[in-house]
Amino acid sequence: MSSILGSIIRRNVSKVVLVPQFEPKIIEDVKNNKYKPRHHPGTRSREVITAPSKVFEATNNLISKTHHSNLEKDAKVMWKYMIARQLPPENREIVENMHKIKNEFMSEIGLDNVDIEETYSEEDIDLLNKGVRRQVNKVLKERTYNWQPVDYTEHISRVYLWSRFVPDYAVLVKVLEEIYKQLPDFKPHSVFDFGSGIGTAIWATHSYWPKSIGEFYCVDTSDHMLDLSSLLLQGGRQNKQPCISHVVYRQFLPSSTTNQYSLVICAYSLLELPSQKHRIQTIAKLWEKTEDFLVIVDLGSASGYQVVLEARDYILSTNNKRPGSAHVFAPCPHDLACPKQQLANHCTFSVKYENMRFKRGERIILPENFSYVILRRGERRDPLTSWPRVVRPVLQKSKHSVCKLCTNEGSLAQLVFTNRKHGV
Repeated sequence: MSSILGSIIRRNVSKVVLVPQFEPKIIEDVKNNKYKPRHHPGTRSREVITAPSKVFEATNNLISKTHHSNLEKDAKVMWKYMIARQLPPENREIVENMHKIKNEFMSEIGLDNVDIEETYSEEDIDLLNKGVRRQVNKVLKERTYNWQPVDYTEHISRVYLWSRFVPDYAVLVKVLEEIYKQLPDFKPHSVFDFGSGIGTAIWATHSYWPKSIGEFYCVDTSDHMLDLSSLLLQGGRQNKQPCISHVVYRQFLPSSTTNQYSLVICAYSLLELPSQKHRIQTIAKLWEKTEDFLVIVDLGSASGYQVVLEARDYILSTNNKRPGSAHVFAPCPHDLACPKQQLANHCTFSVKYENMRFKRGERIILPENFSYVILRRGERRDPLTSWPRVVRPVLQKSKHSVCKLCTNEGSLAQLVFTNRKHGV
């Protein structure tokens, strides 16, 4: 079945034929030396991202060297847990599984086609029902993902700082580069960060717009995470002047919907919500607070991709009711259904980062996979946001290169560049 599906997908992909060509304005800008050919607006940085030096110093001050080995061990456990994290099961799914398990069990004991009430006494039926319930609950527990919210205690928060600040920061720097590169004149005046944790979004946005942002509004239910975020800004020393000012911390979403923010960020937080209903309600509230951009980021796992796609589809569904109210700014060049949602390899991206080193040794450079979407209010205005998007690493051969693209028609296409035809 999988090979048949694969052949169908390959046939569908090959139907789209693209002819590579630049927009006339880009060619003119290259001729006028506004851009170099390798640095046109469609290119993105491939540099290895490192943590800000002030974060390294603050982390060194916060974490005693005697705790390094314990944190390193717990960090590996945390990462294994996070990457395997699944969506919390919905009530309807649990009920459906219960009925399925019951039918399986009744079939196994040969009672699936028996009229129980006509065949057995009330006492026997009562005993049978109790036995069936026990078996169903046992199997249901084995088959159902035991989702629990992460309790970010003081120790777990420090483990997260030790292991996750740099990859989370690198991902946000990579994602926000889309806005920075495409809209060089964009100057956000405020940032709203839901699930702010240890404050990676503060540092990432500040790296691009250090002068224009006048307010960082951070929301996280864990007071330990908020304390660490504040201490990082103070260099790891309490009561010290923070290096980034105008930061506000809260544990809950504000009830007021009047205040809007230039950038609203929700990174690595949707999988911490207990149901689809809670996720949709949260996205709706965040969209209400969005003046310009809503940025959704999560893990590059199947579950991470799913919650990002869920948020994308919800916001675009509101656009169907009010045309022109929203569009996908990045990475999709279209507002249609994601063409990769039915494939095994979901739409994920990668960034390389250098982990913090607290002892001498070689540089530790690691990849981090992630899923994301940037949604913007209003109609799609910039033609650059409709350029086809490379959705997997380019395959480079001796005489040609193969690009897998997502097009503005909402389909996948394959484009081959050759020396003979394109001079590359």
